[in-house]
Amino acid sequence: MNDHPKHLQGIIEALNEIEFHDLHVYGFSLFTDEETRFSLEIGPYNEISDEYDHITIDFRKVKKLKSSDLDFTQHSDLELTSFQYDYKNGFECELILLLGFSEPVMKIKLVCENIELKQRSRQE
Repeated sequence: MNDHPKHLQGIIEALNEIEFHDLHVYGFSLFTDEETRFSLEIGPYNEISDEYDHITIDFRKVKKLKSSDLDFTQHSDLELTSFQYDYKNGFECELILLLGFSEPVMKIKLVCENIELKQRSRQE
């Protein structure tokens, strides 16, 4: 990770502070208006407030996005179990979402120019 552009240092440090495992997924969206953007809202547990925070990860200027089948049922409960990324002329990312107990997983692979994080507590 040492060969990334200097202007990305802050976002990479912020991403490295998040433990991307067993995180509740509130939802995700795909936007194609001004730029192609994939947005994922997750809920890490905040030990200080004893509640779940909201973090929105915006994958900006998506160049490529591929996913495995999305097979929802009435019992589906999204959870982010893995998020891996590397930077090579853009972010190359792989996300693995669990769809619930005894449900299949969904893999999302994408390449984007930038990532933005927006964090807020439940009170906001």
